[in-house]
Amino acid sequence: MEGKGVLAAVEATVRPKVEDVDQLIAGAGIVKLEWGRKPDLLVIYSYSGEVPEEVAEYAADEGVKIARGPRELKKLLDEVASSR
Repeated sequence: MEGKGVLAAVEATVRPKVEDVDQLIAGAGIVKLEWGRKPDLLVIYSYSGEVPEEVAEYAADEGVKIARGPRELKKLLDEVASSR
């Protein structure tokens, strides 16, 4: 997704797993190849709002943000856009 100068890679899932974080990171590499730049933001979007603690910790260690709903996703995108 791209807007306001922000390029974000978002993995949407009902209940995130560690594998989703890895898949998002791998996908960011493909985005870099296709778009010529890496995403400004990597986000796991949890439809259920549930995120297992081990997934949240792993995501944080890997620089991946977690959004537990549309408002959190918008907030993350707005933060990146305003910091540019």
